[in-house]
Parts: sequence; structure tokens; C-alpha cells
Amino acid sequence: MKKTKNVQLNFSLCVKVELFLVALIILFTMLSQDSLVSLCFILSFIVLLLYTGLRLNTRKFNLSVLVLLMFSVINVLWNASISRDANMSFDYMKKVFMFAAFILILYYSQEDRVSEGTYKYALILPALAGTALVMSYFVFNNKIQYGGGITLGFSNPNFTGMWLLHLMIYMFLLMVSSKRKIWLRIFCVIMIGLMVWLILQTKARSCLVGLIVFFGLCLLGRIIKPKRVLNPVFLFVVIIFPIVLVFIYQFLLNSSWFLRMFAFMASEGKGLDARLRVWSPAIKLFKESIWLGDYCGISDGTGVSQLHNTHLDVVCSYGILPFLLFLQMLFREGKKMMHSCKSFFNYYAICGCFAIIATGAFEAAVVAGAMGLNLLTAGIVLLANRPVNGGLNDENHIYF
Repeated sequence: MKKTKNVQLNFSLCVKVELFLVALIILFTMLSQDSLVSLCFILSFIVLLLYTGLRLNTRKFNLSVLVLLMFSVINVLWNASISRDANMSFDYMKKVFMFAAFILILYYSQEDRVSEGTYKYALILPALAGTALVMSYFVFNNKIQYGGGITLGFSNPNFTGMWLLHLMIYMFLLMVSSKRKIWLRIFCVIMIGLMVWLILQTKARSCLVGLIVFFGLCLLGRIIKPKRVLNPVFLFVVIIFPIVLVFIYQFLLNSSWFLRMFAFMASEGKGLDARLRVWSPAIKLFKESIWLGDYCGISDGTGVSQLHNTHLDVVCSYGILPFLLFLQMLFREGKKMMHSCKSFFNYYAICGCFAIIATGAFEAAVVAGAMGLNLLTAGIVLLANRPVNGGLNDENHIYF
């Protein structure tokens, strides 16, 4: 019992520090302080490593998670050893480190519990950071565009859209947990509207998919019982959606009706076939190295690559075994999350998780790049497991 309590205290502190660093990343990004953004990013790694070290003394790791991490790193190192183009350095390994960090924090958020105060902290701080990011568009006239979409200080509109989508989900969860504070609900509704509008201004198609999935599932849960939505078959469909879409999308691009119907989604310098131009060479390289992947080849020896599809990025970078273990982990942790769903608050958070998985059809930032974004994803998973009896006070939090 004492060891479990220590893990809870340690993870509560870890969550608070990590989300505080995420808030700083957003702030420094708005202020164009790239060196401070990098510093916060490095500190987030250190905090995660410290917690992992403390946790090893008290709790066992799931074997499949350990194998996933081990084989991902081994495949990258082996790939570098047999390639003449690999430029071994921290920058070369950074992508696999970020992937490992995402796996660890996602696993901890599902398996480890935190205090009620930490749940509130994990809900409010990202919502405040989202408010600051929205205000930066108006206050600082932060309207720089890249490829026709706004960036708000981030490196490209896709990253901007992903950050806004995550923060919008936090704001939505804050709204449904504050029924008795009418002024707060009104404020949240306004901010959600502005965030959705800004997401559309980024012209990020992945985030448009995420918005449709999130609000569609939230509405569906109100029409029918959430437990009827949350079933293993639906979970399986959501998890494999990004990789299946790669092949469906290639077929659709050959259809004239598809090109006409979705012509509005094309933007300056980014046609409907832009993702296909990234996916096709990666798939070709993967076919030549199915078991180990080609981490070096898809990045031209730099280790810096982003295939704009989470599943394709994982399988092409690390090989078929880590990819299958990655899917198995998503399915296993997803089933646990659905099993513990006892309130509409939990359900809406799960909808947010499904929306983020869906964005993986066109964007791999969560597993391959955006500094701190993986921590926001893990925070939503954490909130999806929030106990009902944790001081929540409206009908969105009572048992189904």
C-alpha cells in the first residue's frame, strides 16, 4: 500500500511538472524564444526519466511495452550500423527518443493514478494555456502564415492545428465539468468557438478530421448510450483507421468525384496528393526492410523525418514487430480506458483520444516531432480515467 501511495505522489508531481513545462513551451513559442522551447523540451525528458527510475523500484513494467521500446531502439541502431548515410548524433536519435517518451507517458497515464488535485490541475492549466494561445492571435497580431495557414509561432500550420485541437479538447472538458459556474461555461463556449475557427484557419486537414470525429462521437454518445459506442470492435476500427486510410486514399485520388468534392481542402503549395508524395517513397523503402524498418533511409541519414501518418511513421521507422506491439498497446490501453468509463466526462475524454488517433491519418506529430504535444495527449488519457467520486458536481459526471 505504501509503495502504491508513493507511486501516486511521484506521478502526481511528474504530471504537474510536465504540464507546467508544456505551458511554458506554448508561452515561449508565442514569444519566438526557440532556445527556451528546446530547454523545456529537454527538461520534460529528464523529468520523465527520473520518474521512470523511481517507478522501477516499486512497480513492474508490462512486458510488451518493454519489448516495444527495446526493439525500436535496437532496430534504429542496427539500421544506422549498416547504412553509410547515417549521421549518428543526438539529433539522429531524437525522433526515437520522442517515440519512446510518448509510449512511456501514455502507459503511465493509463496505469498510474494521481491525486484529485492533480486531475484538476491537468484540466485547468492546459485550458489556460489554450486561452493564452488564442489571445496571442489578437493581442500580438500573431498571424504569420505558412502555405496559406496560420502558425501562431509554431513551425508549420499542421503543428499549430494539432496544438489547438488538443487544447480545445481540454477546454471542452473544463466546460462540461463546471455546470454550476455559468460564467465559466460561457467563457469556455466562446473559447471553444475561437479555437475551432483558428483550427480551420490553419487549413490542417488532419485536424478537420479530428474535429469531425470528436464532436460526432460526443453527439453520438448523447443520442445513444456511450457504452454502445465504446465497444472493442469500434476501438479496433479507430486504431487501424490511419494505416487503412493510406491505401484507401491512394484509390480515392484516382476518382474525379473525390477530387471535385474535396477541392476546397487543397491550399497554396499543398494539393490533395501532397501526403501521397510523402507516403509512396516511404512505403517503397519499407518493402525493402519490413522487419527492421528504414529509420535512416526515410530521413536521408539525418534521423529527422515525419511521414504525416502515425502508423506509417512507426512501421517504416522501426519495423513490423514494434508496429504490431504499438497497435496492441493502443488496443489494450483503450480497452482499459473504456472499461473504466463511468461518466460523460470520461466519455468525452475518450472521444478526444479517438479524435487524436484519427488525426494520425494525416499527421504524425504525436509520435515524431511536436515538442510537448505527446504530454498533452497523455493528459487527456489521464482525464479519461478520472474517478467519478472526485468532487465533480454535475450530471456529466454521474454514473451512466
